[in-house]
Amino acid sequence: RESIVTSNIYDNLELNKLRLSSMRLYGREMEVSLLQKEFNRVCQRCKASLSFPNEHTEQSVCRTTPHMKADEGLLQTSPELILLSGRSGTGKSALAQSLKGYVERSGGIFAMGKFDMRKQSEPYTAFVLAFNELCNHVMSTEASPATLDMRSCLHTAIGSEIEFMTELVPNISQLLGEQEKSNAKNDLTNHGYCETKNKFNFLLRKFLCAFSSKKPLVLFLDDLQWADKASLELFKTLVLDESNLNILFIGSYRDDELERNISLATCLRDIKLQNHMAVSTISLGNLDEETINMLLADILTTT
Repeated sequence: RESIVTSNIYDNLELNKLRLSSMRLYGREMEVSLLQKEFNRVCQRCKASLSFPNEHTEQSVCRTTPHMKADEGLLQTSPELILLSGRSGTGKSALAQSLKGYVERSGGIFAMGKFDMRKQSEPYTAFVLAFNELCNHVMSTEASPATLDMRSCLHTAIGSEIEFMTELVPNISQLLGEQEKSNAKNDLTNHGYCETKNKFNFLLRKFLCAFSSKKPLVLFLDDLQWADKASLELFKTLVLDESNLNILFIGSYRDDELERNISLATCLRDIKLQNHMAVSTISLGNLDEETINMLLADILTTT
């Protein structure tokens, strides 16, 4: 009985404890504002393209309207790309993910994938995660004309190659339904590496175009310093694709790894040379003393 009474006392005792009163970011207001501004630009392009409805043909699925950048006075013919750089722990991932709620409230789609240092020998790992998440988004959305329209766009874009795509993005079969068995696996083994890679890249481009044909899309790829060469080639292809104007790409990487990663450095250099008009770079450093004090004051709030 004594132990029960003691237990009840401790159960009801209010002890001081550390807690965070919110999940907000600290000291990144300017960066958050920039991300939202770039996404709003993509939304404007998407609305402009939807104001001219097209037939659901293979040619029209990925058709978008070139956009004039108001702050530069130049015609934009390629997607937006924001690069987040900084050392480990500076909040690159948290900054990018803080945009998700804003995107979804604005009627857009946010998907992300993360490259893993332990899986550098596996191609497309972050893309697989992101594209499966896109499929899950559509499947979790209540049936509506917009959702059915998007499924139709995906069918049109991928066509008879759904099974081939399923080898890379398994959730496609759940989204679009099982197809008649074909020689997709044989195609993977019989064709050479370059031919198979080019086919995947072509289909993934069309897949992404279909998703962004009806809604603005944000695709966040985290830890680019761990990306394999095939993924970097696909990343470059997608970012420079003139059909993907309704997409905001966000990529993060550790800047202290860039000098040792020739493949990533070359990829980013090529993108900037060919797409300098639509590339923004945000360098994140450590928080200043005032911001840290604010963070500590919030953490040390007692109950």
